[in-house]
Amino acid sequence: PPRSTLFPYTTLFRSTATQTIRALPPAPNHYFFNDSVICSNEPKPTFMADGSSVSSTYRWFFSATPGSTLGTNKTYKPANSLTTGIYYYSLTQTLDGCTSLPDTLVFTIRQQPQPPVAPDVNACFGQEIPPLTAIGL
Repeated sequence: PPRSTLFPYTTLFRSTATQTIRALPPAPNHYFFNDSVICSNEPKPTFMADGSSVSSTYRWFFSATPGSTLGTNKTYKPANSLTTGIYYYSLTQTLDGCTSLPDTLVFTIRQQPQPPVAPDVNACFGQEIPPLTAIGL
């Protein structure tokens, strides 16, 4: 579809003007495994946007609905201070003065699991070594 359409019209005072109506750009794509899950001990990922034009500008928001802008770059990295939980981010692109509908991603941080516990076992030389058993918490 065309990016814009020109509509000539005549005003009340018989002068001619042209009005341009631009189509909304599509919602940008985000690249980070779509919705993503990490453990609390892992580094926070960098989200990356891919819009429909090199002249697109981007806005990242912290919620499923656009609100306060977190960033305006093609990439966004969540704060290291985020703790376990489910976080919603949305992203829009602006092209030719028109802003797209948002694309939303869900970012989940899970608690790092505790290491398993394995009791000490003893065996003498020449004896069969008893099986080792780990117990998860």
